[in-house]
Amino acid sequence: MKLTLNNGVEMPALGFGVSNTPPAQTVAEAPQIGYQLIDTATSYFNEKEVCDTEAVTREAFWRDIPET
Repeated sequence: MKLTLNNGVEMPALGFGVSNTPPAQTVAEAPQIGYQLIDTATSYFNEKEVCDTEAVTREAFWRDIPET
């Protein structure tokens, strides 16, 4: 399921939250089990670790979004 934002952009309605989560272990599994959105925040203090995880790629999460 997707949500349409006011500007017309669609985004997944459900995201994988990474608060209090060891990113390297869990974020790598997120795209494998169907998540297409990583829900993070600066206040979690783990954005770098999440982004450094090898599984965080455009191809892994934006499977059905055409290239622009």
